Amino acid sequence: MALQDTRAGARSAQLLQAQIDEHGAWRVLAHALRALVGGRARRRDAARLSNHLRRDIGLPPSAAPPVARGQLW
Repeated sequence: MALQDTRAGARSAQLLQAQIDEHGAWRVLAHALRALVGGRARRRDAARLSNHLRRDIGLPPSAAPPVARGQLW
């Protein structure tokens, strides 16, 4: 026979009950349903990032910097 550890399930039930006690059953249910139905967030396209942010996360710049045309004054 396999050992079944139910402590994790009991802890989850306690946390859920604490949320229900604090916020109410309908609000907790509404947020749980929204989390289930809402889906995942879209991944952001790295091509739309500025060169500064691209450098921060280790990506190369998207385009060459503009050429300097000398001094303006």
